[in-house]
Amino acid sequence: MSHIPYYGQSESKGTSMITNKSGYEIRANILELAKDYVEKQSKLNIEYAEKMQALGKIKLEEYVKAFQPYTMEEVMEKATEMYKFVAKKHD
Repeated sequence: MSHIPYYGQSESKGTSMITNKSGYEIRANILELAKDYVEKQSKLNIEYAEKMQALGKIKLEEYVKAFQPYTMEEVMEKATEMYKFVAKKHD
């Protein structure tokens, strides 16, 4: 039976070499994932607002709001949410 690495470990193909990531590396990865998630969500909101504007089904305030840049607070909230999931001990 082959070993399946858990989050924070990586395994090279064809070898059984496993490297552990430090807590700092895991948190940095989660922060990057959170930033990517919030950035993608922001782009999707803009696309949606543009489509709705073209159809005339969105208010000006909603349209302008879609173009507001995401904040660092939003990134940190998403990172915290993701970190809680990773840190949670599963049975």
